Amino acid sequence: MNLLKVGMSGMLIGGLLAGCEISESLKTSELKEEVNTETKKSEEVDPKESKDLSTTKGIENPDIEPDVKKWIAKKVEEFSKPHPKVSQAGFDEGYDYYLKAQSVSNEVGSYIRVEGVDLEKDFENLRQLSSIISHEQFVRTAHIDPNGNAKEKTEYAKEWKPVNERMKRTFEYMKELLNDINVAINKNGKGETFGVSHQLDGDKVSEMESFMEYFEEGNE
Repeated sequence: MNLLKVGMSGMLIGGLLAGCEISESLKTSELKEEVNTETKKSEEVDPKESKDLSTTKGIENPDIEPDVKKWIAKKVEEFSKPHPKVSQAGFDEGYDYYLKAQSVSNEVGSYIRVEGVDLEKDFENLRQLSSIISHEQFVRTAHIDPNGNAKEKTEYAKEWKPVNERMKRTFEYMKELLNDINVAINKNGKGETFGVSHQLDGDKVSEMESFMEYFEEGNE
């Protein structure tokens, strides 16, 4: 009788173990299938595909048209000539850089939005470059107001510190990136470029991003 019980217990335990192995095998198989599906989906995404998600919904009296193609073309034009506030009053080039960069910073993300792996990277770089210029405007006016309130106080314009090379180069990168994005989305990639756009696989993207990272790390 005891042998019979032992035998039956062994069969029961064996069956349970086999059941556990089958269950674990099924779970592993399902997990692998999920991973493979996700990998396949990511491989199918074209980093060059993009969608315009620009909107003025919820914003009262918007002064721009929610169209990324028109917006980028307009910015290229604006960046090619002095800002009206600067040309009329004779302020220095640094204030010109600052005002133009602020327009990008204020509009990208709130009005102007894009979806697409590479184009999103380009627009994020635009925002970061504009932030560097804003910081530089703060630096050259901080001796007037350490809280940053003198960045736009043009009555103190003669007391602003000179524009440094970092601010100049950042602005040039902004102009170049705007140009390259414009070529990418408005000219089907055909036209003179500076190689700073992810969307066009630019050969100077790493150089520009290294420049940005250097100063984001607090280097002077």
